[in-house]
Parts: sequence; structure tokens; C-alpha cells
Amino acid sequence: MSSVISSISPSRSIYEVGEHNKVVSELLFASNDKKKLDFKLGNETVKEHLNALFELSKKNSQESIELLQNLALGNGEIASYSQDLLCKLLMVRDGVTHEIANTVRAGCQKLITDFSSSVTTQEVIDSHPKLLLLASTKIHDQTFDDIPNTVKESVKKFDAYNEKPQWWRDNKPNNGVFDADSLLSIVDASEPQRRKVQVTSDGMCFFRAILTDTNHDVKYADKEKVSTEDIINNIKANYESQLDASIDEALTKFKPEPLRQYSHNEIKSALKENLHLIWSGEGIAQIFDVIVNENIDDFDALSDVIFNEFHNVFDTTNLVKEGHHYNVFI
Repeated sequence: MSSVISSISPSRSIYEVGEHNKVVSELLFASNDKKKLDFKLGNETVKEHLNALFELSKKNSQESIELLQNLALGNGEIASYSQDLLCKLLMVRDGVTHEIANTVRAGCQKLITDFSSSVTTQEVIDSHPKLLLLASTKIHDQTFDDIPNTVKESVKKFDAYNEKPQWWRDNKPNNGVFDADSLLSIVDASEPQRRKVQVTSDGMCFFRAILTDTNHDVKYADKEKVSTEDIINNIKANYESQLDASIDEALTKFKPEPLRQYSHNEIKSALKENLHLIWSGEGIAQIFDVIVNENIDDFDALSDVIFNEFHNVFDTTNLVKEGHHYNVFI
């Protein structure tokens, strides 16, 4: 399943009235109650909702980043996982820009430099050492030191304590600053041991990766075990609402000139019947028997828009995009 948060556009407020708004409020209560990551909020788990917030944050949704930071200040699994997601946003990889990384770090720095007894106490800082890591890490490829002195002093103070987490001992800060390599090492160490699954290239690699991840079963990645037709039927049967929402939104945003002779529903129906061809503009043109010439860029653009929408409604946290191909970690 995919979190309702996934349906929010990065340009919209996560606090707007809607189905997702209830989930956002419940996340905060769940964090305060120290709920587990597998606790259900609606049809999805807390972890699925947090992953959706992470994906929105990767698109520079300021409110999503701030909500993750607020959740990171709590206790229990939700706070710990939120901290790990923020660390990933600081790493400038997998589509995360320097702008987003700087936003994350600046927000964590503010929690320390502007802390008060009613917001972030010394006790909170001492019990959340990853907050110090987030606030004091040099961002990848950054050559200058712009860490506030207040943050550095807080790091030095914690470093002087006898009791520190092992990740801190293994990656000691230098003069109150962690380097980017230390952050990478800490994040990788916190990741559960996973393996990368190579997915068959049959035009359905995105959906094969989704099914492999969702079912935790590698058979979906292999065309010899699950045919292209079976993957198409599985997706149409179990993810119809996600398909409809993605394609509807994509066609609202862009429709190539040669397809304007068809109705919206005719185009959507044809695309859903030929999911294995929509990964490229040439494939979409083939669906409609269009001879591609000067229109190829328009068809490529439609394919890109459709897959952007897929990313908005499917949980792609564990997917690995390599060019036009998708593999998956499980």
C-alpha cells in the first residue's frame, strides 16, 4: 500500500484539509505515545507514512522536512527512524540536492542555537545525539565551515561525556564538526542488511520492483518466474486507484498533439492495457499507432510525466533508478 501522504503535491501544504491531514496529526500523537513503526494509521503503517514524508522532503517540501524534525525530537522508534531519514536527506544522494541538505541542517541548527526550556532543553539535546550530528555535519563537497559556534560547543560538550553511542565513538567529530564521510558511515551502519535485486528489463521493471518490495518476494523481479502479462494483471487488479490517479494527473498536465483526437478515458484505458510500453515515448506512440518523427520529444515528455506521478503515489523508498531502469533493495 502507499501512504495517503504520497498523493500530496510538493507545492501544497501537508496541513491542508484532506485525508492526509488526519494522518499528519495522528503521526504526532503516535510519536508522543511511542508507537512502533508497524503501528497502523489508516490502511498503512507509521513507517510507510514516514517514508512518504521522506519522499516529499526530497522534493523540497519545507513542511515535510519540518515535520520530520519535530518527530525526530520525540522518543521511541518513530523518533529514531525520523532521525535516520533526516540523515539521508543530508547526504546529497538519490536525488537530494544541496539546497535540501542545507535546509535540513539549518533547521536542526536552529533547534540548538535557539533552544529554550519550552522547546529544546539541554536534556533533549543530550538524549538526541543525532540532532547534534545533523546540525554539525559538513555537507558533501562543501569546502567551507559554516557550522555555528553554539552548535560546535554543544558537540564538544557531548563528546566529553563518558557515555556515548557506538556510532559516535566510531566517527568522532573534529573540533565540533562531523565530516560527510562520517555521516555516510553512520547511515550505512544503521541500515538493515539488504540485498540489491536485479529486475528483468521488459518494460515493467518499475512495477516488478514495486511488487518485489511490497511482497518481499524476488520472483516478481524475474520474467522467467512471473510473466509480463501477469505483472500487468497484478498491478491493474491491486493498484487501480494509483494507476488512475497517476495517469489522470499526467494527462491533465500534458497531452501530445497526436493524441488530442482521443478522449481522456480512451487514452487512459489504452495506457493501462499496455503498461509495458509506457516507459518510453516510442512505446506510447506504438500504443496509438503513431509514426514517431518530430513528435518523439512530446511522447518522451508524456512518459516522464507519467512516471513522475507514479513516484508520487507508489512507495519508491527501496527502488533504485539507474537510467531508465529500476532495481530494488529488499
